[in-house]
Amino acid sequence: MHDRRHFPRMALEVEVSLGSESNFFVARTKDISVGGLYVTSAAHLQPGSPVVVNLHLEGESHHLHCRVAWSTRLPDGTGAGLGLEFERLPVPARRAIERMMVRREPEVIDVIEPERLPAPASVPRPRKHPPPLPG
Repeated sequence: MHDRRHFPRMALEVEVSLGSESNFFVARTKDISVGGLYVTSAAHLQPGSPVVVNLHLEGESHHLHCRVAWSTRLPDGTGAGLGLEFERLPVPARRAIERMMVRREPEVIDVIEPERLPAPASVPRPRKHPPPLPG
């Protein structure tokens, strides 16, 4: 699957309220970026649907106008995962998201850096035959 995200994202799990054309419901964020956020909800919205997200960040409430970029049913059948794209991200909300991303420590990824690999000569070679048993 091709990842079409244009902005770095960070994990963020908070409760938000969503308002669509005729409904109001609660959702839970999973990640956020300055381009949008991913939420899970009991409601399933069609791609292209407008939605307003009420999100509390850094002691302030933000009312964010979004559209549903994509939607999928959750594997357990309890609701949907919604990819929401910001339509008009207010400057205070953008700054709050950027500050959170800068302050949050990067996630540790278990990767061996090339300079830490042992030199090829120092790598023990496997034996063709097991060593003799002590007798």
